[in-house]
Amino acid sequence: MTNLDISINMELNMIFNKENVKEIPNLQVDKFNKQLKYLEKSKYYNSLIKKHNICSYKDFQNIPFLTKEILREKWQDIMIGPISDAVHYYQTTGTTGQVVPCPRNIDDITWNNATYTQTWGRLIKGLDAKVIGVLGPAELHSFADTITEVGKRINILSVKCWPFSPMVNGIDKTLNVVKNLDIDVIFCTPGLLMTLAMYIRKYKYDIKDFSNKIFLLQGELCTAAMKNNLKDIWNTDHIYDGTYSSQEAYGITSTCKNGHLHHISPNYIIEILDYKTNKIKPIEDGVTGELVVTMLNPSIKPMIRYCTGDLVRITLEKCDDIYSPIVIPLGRKKDIITFNGNDFFAGDIEEILLKNFKYVVSFNLEINNDSFSDFLNIKLELWDYNDRNKNESIIFECQKKLSELLGVQVSISVEKDLGLLGTTSAMVGWKAARISDNRIADDQETMIAKRISETKRL
Repeated sequence: MTNLDISINMELNMIFNKENVKEIPNLQVDKFNKQLKYLEKSKYYNSLIKKHNICSYKDFQNIPFLTKEILREKWQDIMIGPISDAVHYYQTTGTTGQVVPCPRNIDDITWNNATYTQTWGRLIKGLDAKVIGVLGPAELHSFADTITEVGKRINILSVKCWPFSPMVNGIDKTLNVVKNLDIDVIFCTPGLLMTLAMYIRKYKYDIKDFSNKIFLLQGELCTAAMKNNLKDIWNTDHIYDGTYSSQEAYGITSTCKNGHLHHISPNYIIEILDYKTNKIKPIEDGVTGELVVTMLNPSIKPMIRYCTGDLVRITLEKCDDIYSPIVIPLGRKKDIITFNGNDFFAGDIEEILLKNFKYVVSFNLEINNDSFSDFLNIKLELWDYNDRNKNESIIFECQKKLSELLGVQVSISVEKDLGLLGTTSAMVGWKAARISDNRIADDQETMIAKRISETKRL
């Protein structure tokens, strides 16, 4: 173990100790002040530091926000040194615009992998797992490399098996690998986990042969109701939010044994931005807004006050496993849905829908307007289509709840097959994959979602 590994572990251990966690704010200030000297090597940050007279953490609020648009345009100026100093190169998918290069150096990888070794490692070893299966979000995503490295560190086999890879070529082959290798930990997106269930049914497997698995979810929005829905389908209690992270900013949160996503506070300062006023809100229990992150560790591409575009809620409830704040993702800012001038988060709709229905394997929403008012049509695909008649009273009750929340007319129906559009949400976003908004023309993400769903090989 290197000196860096020892230092990382000492800092990370602070979030597992109720007393030591109180020292993290001082640690963050100290690390940021050291980071300032490092940032002078970046053309972009060196200019900001001089222009805004940033001398120490006391000047933190004077640093301008880093947006995704700036990141796309200035990424080479933001970097510390040339691209050849990186040891891994990743990039975003480009479905939301021009791709963002995401190189990583040895320090980036060491900090990131050490964090997940501590958090995932404690969980996986504690549940006596033997084999990890990596099923996305994509074959070239950094996530697969991270999990493979964590597997090595905790001495557990990892298997990369993304269903839509040309090398794997289909969910039927993926299911065979999961079954034959007795993979007991699966990392994937919630949408893919629902799709796996759809195809277990299609290929007439017995889902009981896949039960007692541990599922660690990432890559897209997953409400508490969605997790409970997936627990019912898969007959397991072990479904967790694995992480909230991004290609650009790495692992901002990680899971605990209680299924919460915790802020990795030794590595990041987080802020909450009011997405309407562009003002920072104080971190307090229940605060909601856009997540802004600042890296505290030396990185080849430092992210300082980076606006993630993701909406979250911070809770300060007590957890007996990890003692840093809990981060609850609510969907992307782009996924906000407006009805009659009022904004609603993607998670608001998903939570009510899946609280009322069980064994949902897919759903989509269609929004229309008759020139006078909006109305919402929701289609569900259930594990067993024959259950549709049992849900008439539930449909009526759920229509009523959603109509009261959204202020529009709502109709819900159960369909036999909704296709694969809903499985694309990790690649293009919850809204593009699940919503057809006929009030406006399709945006780029929606068109890409439709195209991906039409070309997937199953």
